[in-house]
Amino acid sequence: MTAMLFGLSAAAAGVAEVWLLARSLRTGRNSLSWLGRLLMVVVVLLLAATSGHLLSGALGWALGFGVAVAVTSRRYR
Repeated sequence: MTAMLFGLSAAAAGVAEVWLLARSLRTGRNSLSWLGRLLMVVVVLLLAATSGHLLSGALGWALGFGVAVAVTSRRYR
């Protein structure tokens, strides 16, 4: 049950990261957005690792990131 929670939260972080990347590319503003994206992913994966669910967190992030990239790339073609 806990592994599913970390997988879903990491997937949400992956989707949010792609959304923030697309937004920064559209607006052209890129001041400290990389730091916010990095901190978001690090916090989610660090919490998953400390509870012993790093694999589910990493797989969730990769799945969320990949799906969001596929959707975003189709949308902006």
